Amino acid sequence: MVASEKLMSILKWLEVLMSEHVEMMAVCGNFLGIVR
Repeated sequence: MVASEKLMSILKWLEVLMSEHVEMMAVCGNFLGIVR
């Protein structure tokens, strides 16, 4: 039970992190695309 709660909190944190950094992620993706 505790493990699943931890997993849910981690997933929620990742979701928030991704939504907050979507633009930065896109910029990094474009940068990596240019580098490659």
